[in-house]
Amino acid sequence: MAMACDIRIASENAKMGQTEINIGLIPGWGGTQRLDQSQGAHFYRRNDWRKTAEQLGLVNMVIPKVFFRETVRRFALELAKKPP
Repeated sequence: MAMACDIRIASENAKMGQTEINIGLIPGWGGTQRLDQSQGAHFYRRNDWRKTAEQLGLVNMVIPKVFFRETVRRFALELAKKPP
């Protein structure tokens, strides 16, 4: 579902994955099309996924957990000031 969003902000303790594959289902919401085919399996096996996710553009920002709420709040308020 996150891949269908325009803006994705993750905390450093977030977990990501296409868990449908664990029970033999095709990922929903266009997951197989949205996740770069060349990085998919490699990406989810990495321990340092947060840095990789930001480098690949899968998330816009990775923020430390303690600053997450305030950072997202400030970002949303700034975004709300912009024209539609």
